[in-house]
Amino acid sequence: MPQLPLSDEQLKHTLKVLDEHDGNLTKAAKALGIARSSLHHRRARAADRGLGGSSPIPIPPGQVIKGTSTLVDRNGQIAATWIKTQKDGFSLPDVLAAVQEAIGDQRSDAQVAPPKTKADADLLNVFPWPDLHLGMFAWGDETGQDYDLRIAEDLVRKTFSELLERAASAQHAIILGLGDITHADDETATTRRSGNPLDVDTRHQKVLTSTIRLLIWAIDRALDKFPKVTVRLLKGNHDEQTAAALSVALAVFYQDHPRVTVDDSPSLWWFHRHGETLLGATHGHTCKADNMPGVMAAERPSEWGVTAHRYILHGHLHHRRVIENMGVPVECFQTIAPKDAYHAGAGYVSGRSMMGIAYHAKHGEWSRWQVNLTKEDAAK
Repeated sequence: MPQLPLSDEQLKHTLKVLDEHDGNLTKAAKALGIARSSLHHRRARAADRGLGGSSPIPIPPGQVIKGTSTLVDRNGQIAATWIKTQKDGFSLPDVLAAVQEAIGDQRSDAQVAPPKTKADADLLNVFPWPDLHLGMFAWGDETGQDYDLRIAEDLVRKTFSELLERAASAQHAIILGLGDITHADDETATTRRSGNPLDVDTRHQKVLTSTIRLLIWAIDRALDKFPKVTVRLLKGNHDEQTAAALSVALAVFYQDHPRVTVDDSPSLWWFHRHGETLLGATHGHTCKADNMPGVMAAERPSEWGVTAHRYILHGHLHHRRVIENMGVPVECFQTIAPKDAYHAGAGYVSGRSMMGIAYHAKHGEWSRWQVNLTKEDAAK
């Protein structure tokens, strides 16, 4: 027999018992004689109804409200407010607060007017940023190559600057983060899904500060060359919350810039149609490469039907690999990050590089240019 909906009084009593046990779900559920999952369900219903001063946003299991976090835009106006919950490590609002501190009074130095150089409207330049793992620590004597936050920043600036110098004169450029832009997602220095320990160089907040400034630098440099710049940071298995927070912060920072679009979609997938060319991307930790074209066809059936050239880009594996399925090349990219201790010990070997790819509206992939790192480059 189906249960009747809980009354407001029943939900208020649930919140009272929860408060009496200092927000401890296990103790409160035991006192009420219900399961923890049922208590979470009741609290979510109470939040939906705005009862007892509870948040209108359902609180995830195992968390309690500890305050709010406010993100301020570049003009000093409140852009958004988040409910903060108690949890080990950084919560998403904590990350956003750290990113806000990183931005501080910084302002974009990019010109609002587009560059005067002639741009080809048929060309779209895509700059994949695969698996940078900013904040990772590698000891060269152990892994073969040193890597820390300073080294990573220097490598990204040097490599991306060279890619921009060699880029085709396109109307539109996309900086496409393929996931794992940071090595860790919070101060626990473990992956969220598996709990694997990570070798980190420094505090996560310092990594966030460096990453947001590096992204702003890259976007501004791209604006010096291209009339339009789009940014998309996909989530990886190392940076699920951090990538989301960075996207939100960049969206606020550039919200008034007429030539910058920050795609802050929470989806693990990205698709973009450029004339008769359809592009897709994901990190690669949730879907095998062979299945990715099928996802594209299912998620974007109309674009699939009117395009002649289709490509999917992904990261996660840290080495170059191209397979073709359903007529769609699916490409995994090398990264500039070296091996950490675990992967060095397991015998993983791959080159280190970053590249840019130009896609033509009618003819698909048009050209590509690559910067390969040598041991000497990485050691500087």
